[in-house]
Amino acid sequence: MKIATVGLPCQIEALRKLELYKDEEEFSWIKNVHLKIGLFCRENWMYGCFRALVEDDFGIKLEEIDKFRIRKKKIQALRNKEIVKEIPLEKAKPYIRVACFVCLDFSSELADISIGAVGAYKKGYNIIIVRNKKGKDIVNGAIEAGYLERVNEIKRKPFLIVAKDKFESNLKEIKYREMSGYHVNYVKTFELSYKDVYEQSKTKTFDDLKREVIEEGNCTSCGNCVAVCKNLIMKDAYPEKVEECDEKCYICYLSCPRTFLPKNEIKKLVYTGENMKFEEFFGGYLEIFSARAKDEKIRKLAQDGGTTTALLSYCLDYNIVDVVINATKDKNWEPRVMICKSSDDLLKTTKTIYSYLILSPHIKSYIRGEKID
Repeated sequence: MKIATVGLPCQIEALRKLELYKDEEEFSWIKNVHLKIGLFCRENWMYGCFRALVEDDFGIKLEEIDKFRIRKKKIQALRNKEIVKEIPLEKAKPYIRVACFVCLDFSSELADISIGAVGAYKKGYNIIIVRNKKGKDIVNGAIEAGYLERVNEIKRKPFLIVAKDKFESNLKEIKYREMSGYHVNYVKTFELSYKDVYEQSKTKTFDDLKREVIEEGNCTSCGNCVAVCKNLIMKDAYPEKVEECDEKCYICYLSCPRTFLPKNEIKKLVYTGENMKFEEFFGGYLEIFSARAKDEKIRKLAQDGGTTTALLSYCLDYNIVDVVINATKDKNWEPRVMICKSSDDLLKTTKTIYSYLILSPHIKSYIRGEKID
């Protein structure tokens, strides 16, 4: 079984951490995740917080909104293509997930392919950052098969302004937390080796994970720990123990991308192909260009250029992957997992939701044939 999935930078980091240690028995299912598409991300909200912001603070009924988008430092709510309300990002800041403020990756640097609208050559297009040979083969195939329209032009300045602002603002926040007695240890571990991380993790337990990551405000709610340990559940977006583990069990700690993130080791998995380039804030890549879906139906439904939907449609239609596990939403914009087996299924996953979906446990459950909530 070959699976494709789409994630934010923190979700991609989580999946790559599992991939690095894929020979661990409880991580072995990650071998089925064939393609990882990463989205650009400045910040995100848990659903309850986003709902409180939009409905309680600004009087917008979520079920009446067709689309949200961020423009000119405002969250815009649209109905029938008209802006019905604008929420200043400054007002939304207190509702942002606390772990977002210590994330340094804007462009999903560890994905096979990264996609976003910031810096695209013009409105209605996306940037595609092709990071490895697998991604290049898939993107070129989609272009040749008529799924994507390519334009060899991007606007670097807008991209760099947003990416640099995220990096510098969040680095400042990390330093502030450290001075205040909190710790953000994962950013100090990028150069650690595979072996170092493994050996240090073996001395840890869930209690260490809780103390060092959850209580310090660093948990991304990726769900890796729940996916690898049957004794944990996600409760209010954070892992909680429901049964006692073996006192020597370290598997949840090893899986977590916010304990150790040996980024240099992970890059060896990701950055493949000849003529690799490296650029600050863009990360490693083979090519960068703008693109959009050729299918007008996709473009009409999509957030911007429909590039992600078109690319995944190609993957399903040409049997490059068997299924896409992606996020969709209900009528009230609450995120739901979507198992897509056709291009028509993918049309239900368009538009940016801005609320976080706990991804890893859903992927594992599908691969193992377990019930998906």
